[in-house]
Amino acid sequence: MSCREPAQKEDLERFIYHEEGGLIYDLRQKAPGRGAYVHARRECLLGAAQKGGFSRGFKTKVQVDADTLIDDVCIGVYRRLQEGLRVALKSQKLFLGGTAVAEAVKSDQVALLLVARDASESTRHKFSSNAERKGIPVRQTLSGEELGALSGRAFVAVVAVAPSRCLARIRRDIDIKEHLESL
Repeated sequence: MSCREPAQKEDLERFIYHEEGGLIYDLRQKAPGRGAYVHARRECLLGAAQKGGFSRGFKTKVQVDADTLIDDVCIGVYRRLQEGLRVALKSQKLFLGGTAVAEAVKSDQVALLLVARDASESTRHKFSSNAERKGIPVRQTLSGEELGALSGRAFVAVVAVAPSRCLARIRRDIDIKEHLESL
């Protein structure tokens, strides 16, 4: 909407407008009503908020604080990422901890490796180099505490995601989270 660059619906974030509630971030893209779709890129969100993109999309004056909007999207994407990882865990498509991940990598069951950004240098190097040799993408977006929260542990240094229906969404949410936090 803001950049007007063509994209698939699943690659955009949806917002709805309600007269009493104002602009609402539709995290799961299922809320009733007219939706406006925006790339989850800082420049697109800023453009929609500051340059009238939402007002054009909803055909009414929409006032929104750009910083609050970006914070809401960051929080929402992080929550959706955590939910996606929990779904993968419940469907037995997530391997937690060094031993489980090493076995999964060895048996070619891994499509994405998450190494805690605060894991030890030796752990990061060991798992990243093994994954890269096998062509497995490695991300260091979440902390060990955040990865541990998936299973009720205090800290998990490494998590592997097997090919599954939720893998694409997990990858996308990691990309969005990294992009929004890098600026």
